[in-house]
Amino acid sequence: MKMERTYYDLSPAQDVPYLQTKYTIFKRVINILTSITIDGDVDFDLMRKAYNLVVERNDCLRIKFVKRNGRLMQYFRTKEEIKPLEKVPYREFETEGQQKACIDKYRKSAIKYKRGVVIEPHFIKTFDNKSMVLVKVCHMVLDTYGISFFYKDLLAVYNSLKNGTDLPEQPASY
Repeated sequence: MKMERTYYDLSPAQDVPYLQTKYTIFKRVINILTSITIDGDVDFDLMRKAYNLVVERNDCLRIKFVKRNGRLMQYFRTKEEIKPLEKVPYREFETEGQQKACIDKYRKSAIKYKRGVVIEPHFIKTFDNKSMVLVKVCHMVLDTYGISFFYKDLLAVYNSLKNGTDLPEQPASY
């Protein structure tokens, strides 16, 4: 049985980055690359579980873009349609130069939003022995304001899992 979906036009705020990708040779213009760096060790397996819960809790991270009648449209995937990440790319660096080169390479690759990827996490043990959560997100899904809520929720969920406490209240839609 085919699922009934509600498709939505892009919002005016989404039109701008979409048109930028349409008319530029640098398709990475759609990316927003952000990170948080934490002094000390992070249980990255637990952080992966927290990440999966945050995606499940927030509808905007489940957006899928599709072409319909020649126009880019979007719909919200159900929680069941989202496959939890079994593994998040993890890197360790010995030098600042290695770290910068790797992050720069990652930054230059465009997020594959037309294939359903709207957010990509990476976990890094930095050259100076800190823990970094590096996230590339599609600008049509989150702006910098929404990213701050994403990180706040991610850290709150991580701490709840780490401490064995109830999950924090689910945030409103970004």
